[in-house]
Amino acid sequence: MHDRTTAAVKPLPSATVILIREGPYNPEVLMVQRHARATFGASYVFPGGIVDQYDRSAHIHCMHVSAKAANKCLGLEDGGLDYFSAAIREVFEETSVLFARNSSGDWAFSDDTMSAAEIDEIRRRLYLKEEYWPDILVRYELSLACDSLYYCAFWVTPETEARRFTTRFFVAVLPQGQYARHDEKELINSRWMTAADALCAVRTGKMKMIYPTYSTLKDIAEFKFVSEIVDWAQQRSESGIAQLLPRFVKIDGKDRIVMPGDLHYPEDEDL
Repeated sequence: MHDRTTAAVKPLPSATVILIREGPYNPEVLMVQRHARATFGASYVFPGGIVDQYDRSAHIHCMHVSAKAANKCLGLEDGGLDYFSAAIREVFEETSVLFARNSSGDWAFSDDTMSAAEIDEIRRRLYLKEEYWPDILVRYELSLACDSLYYCAFWVTPETEARRFTTRFFVAVLPQGQYARHDEKELINSRWMTAADALCAVRTGKMKMIYPTYSTLKDIAEFKFVSEIVDWAQQRSESGIAQLLPRFVKIDGKDRIVMPGDLHYPEDEDL
């Protein structure tokens, strides 16, 4: 449990995307593996990362979701579009998948007019801050397809962790004509797999995974079609999404993760 004598680290705003596509039998999810020295080192997670100052500068490029609508969706007074922008940027940096449309209304970089090497060079410049997110959108006349992201969960890292995040989870369907390739910097591996297979890999010790990722996969494992996952996300968003803050408590002498509503969840502690 959190030591009250030590102030908890303030969580950083971040966004992550459950990237899905139709598979031969069931929907597949893109699982990416973090570098051993990265946050959540060696774990398989969904692509995503921290909101930065340039995500707000990209608001004018956001399509079909207004600032007011984004704030309402995420339950914020301000800055909702920052999360949508960050989610799209981070997925592009890490996997090359870009939820943006060109001036013709087609998915960006999906018409074979730009090679994988050229796309990777854009990603490299973005990652190293040699060119900033809004500038790239202007250069290639792109609009962010914020309406392709479906808000589905809100997780906050426990107070006991040295690095903490307040993370908005989105579902998004792989754009037609685009392909995922991990960046080989923050990510060392990636694989498309069903949620059920990913859960099995964790249970058998073949994959390391953080609790919010594992919990989300459990939520979608029974769905048979991509459209069902999208409907699930939309219904959750419309119903209102509560913050999920796991806590570590000792039960029978062992450290256990408990969630709000669980019997041993310490409701009397400060959030």
